[in-house]
Amino acid sequence: FGQYLEGASAEDWNLLYLGRSPTEGDWRMVSEHIVEPGYTLWTVAYVIKLDAARAFVERHVEKELAPLDHYFSVAMGRGLDLHWNEQAIEWAKYIPGVLRGLAVTPPLVMPYAGSMVLSDTAMLRS
Repeated sequence: FGQYLEGASAEDWNLLYLGRSPTEGDWRMVSEHIVEPGYTLWTVAYVIKLDAARAFVERHVEKELAPLDHYFSVAMGRGLDLHWNEQAIEWAKYIPGVLRGLAVTPPLVMPYAGSMVLSDTAMLRS
């Protein structure tokens, strides 16, 4: 895990996906195993830095709920073209754009086989 963090060390990030399912192509390659992600669903594991956590607490984000993976993507300014989330522009009025995300590729964490059947976003898509 340390080598992945080294690959992200020159970047100003506050969210690092350890496991995810990209629905939109990555915006750019940062290092061999770190990318700047596009719209992401299936958030399995992540690291969030203190400044992002503080920003969420200060803005009382608990009052504006959405599925976590959509929430993170909108908080990174992704999905505003409505391709992956028809409500992204409306949600962006309430979800603070405070995340600067990166992602490990390939993922370090994967869900248990068959668990997608019970995922909140998988159920939204059906």
